Amino acid sequence: MFVIYILHFNCNYSSKFKFHENKKYDISVRDSNFPLKICHYALDEIQSFYNIKLLINPEIKKDTLQYYSITNFAWFNESIKKNPEQMQVVKNVINKTAYPAPYILFGPPGTGKTATLVELICQAIVCQPRLLVTLRSRVLVCATSNAAVDEITIRLLKYLPAEIMCRIYSQSYDRSKVNKTILPCSYFLKDYLGFIRTALHFQIILVTNITCACLLNTDLGRNLFSYVIIDEASQATEPETILPFLFGPLIPMMKSQVVLAGDPYQLGPVILSRIAKPLLGISMLERLMNFPMYKQDKDNNYDSRYVTKLKQNYRSHECILHVSNQEFYESELIACGDGRIINSAIGWSKLPNKYFPIIFHSSYGIEKSKKYSSSMYNLEEISIIMKYLNLLLGVTFGDIKIEQGHIGIVSPFKQQKLEIIERLKKRKMNSITVGSVEEFQGSEKEIIILTTVRSRVFNHDGIQNIGFLSEERRFNVALTRAKCLLIIIGNPTVLETNKHWKVLLEYCRKNNAFTKSFK
Repeated sequence: MFVIYILHFNCNYSSKFKFHENKKYDISVRDSNFPLKICHYALDEIQSFYNIKLLINPEIKKDTLQYYSITNFAWFNESIKKNPEQMQVVKNVINKTAYPAPYILFGPPGTGKTATLVELICQAIVCQPRLLVTLRSRVLVCATSNAAVDEITIRLLKYLPAEIMCRIYSQSYDRSKVNKTILPCSYFLKDYLGFIRTALHFQIILVTNITCACLLNTDLGRNLFSYVIIDEASQATEPETILPFLFGPLIPMMKSQVVLAGDPYQLGPVILSRIAKPLLGISMLERLMNFPMYKQDKDNNYDSRYVTKLKQNYRSHECILHVSNQEFYESELIACGDGRIINSAIGWSKLPNKYFPIIFHSSYGIEKSKKYSSSMYNLEEISIIMKYLNLLLGVTFGDIKIEQGHIGIVSPFKQQKLEIIERLKKRKMNSITVGSVEEFQGSEKEIIILTTVRSRVFNHDGIQNIGFLSEERRFNVALTRAKCLLIIIGNPTVLETNKHWKVLLEYCRKNNAFTKSFK
């Protein structure tokens, strides 16, 4: 009997292991509990800092008096001037209209949330209130994932010099994975633990929520940041969100403004424990949206001092956007994407409705699972996917010749994903992205093929459901990744037992987008 120990921060040990088919193995997986310890630390710190309590349970201001007002902005990104909601975010956050409460940037899919944050950070550096002319603005930028922090860093480098930025990576991060564009402003804790003492020289610190804890109790201190910006706030647990809060200054004159950016209708924190999910599964952004200052008024408007909802969607064709827009965003989203891209699939010969860039392909294949696995796969749906790939690759949509990189395949089931990847490898289609709904959040493709897998309905306490396909956030994310063409493969009888899927199916039927075969 062999025992394999796989370490969270050094998985290279597993590569030395050679598998022998006729032997039995006990596999023990050891994971680091560092993130958990850091979250406990954040909860302990709440008791010590009054200003953090004002962030966690904010109250409406009794007066609207502002100590200063900045009205003239020289925009770094000229497109911001064409978007009133994006301008509103920048102007109000720079003027700290929500202080001491967090400002919420409500960013539905494809509405330019990251572009807004980048502009906001740039303006925070150059806009200096008169009362603080002797102090430099400093910005702490955090997010749940390294990918999100990297994306903001890359975009910032288009406008600001690397010398004023400090992108910090954890001790476990692989240097070879860092984008070359970011390297000039990258620092790795495993190499430069001493550099933190010189972090005062940087005006922008970019780091994940968990890793930012390494900066606490150092010479960097907690009273230095004029703005604390947390991206992906709807995907972080409350303790993870509290960690960046600890850097907000206690000096009243500084008035550190915290910004939470995210979308409560997209995927929230990933919590595996059923016991913990009712509490930790609700992000701080989602919880705060129920506070009086963040709620809509009787005319469905938000108080712009505290929250702004972005409305111009730059990603998807209006037909692809329609159902999510109606079900989750009160039909306020406006399709504003590049017409050469979002309209490019219109007229494709395989569309049941040549003016409607959605296909619902009915499939009545049987879902199966492999031995020792609870994840499902559906061979008939995989076969349909392969046929669509053959029809799409090499075809010209407008000015776009469809290549593998234009296509994404979304599967809610891991085993379906693995089966698809295996078939793509055999056909040398390795550049087609295949992933779960979670993996596609924050991503987009010209063409999305969604395989739903399910062929049966479950009955729990007398209520029919289709498993986690019933989760409305997964539904929303899956539908909003495509730019110009969305192909959905599934069993309509099963799917329409769910209210949101039923709306989608009825929408497709109304627009003659159903098909059972390839023409």
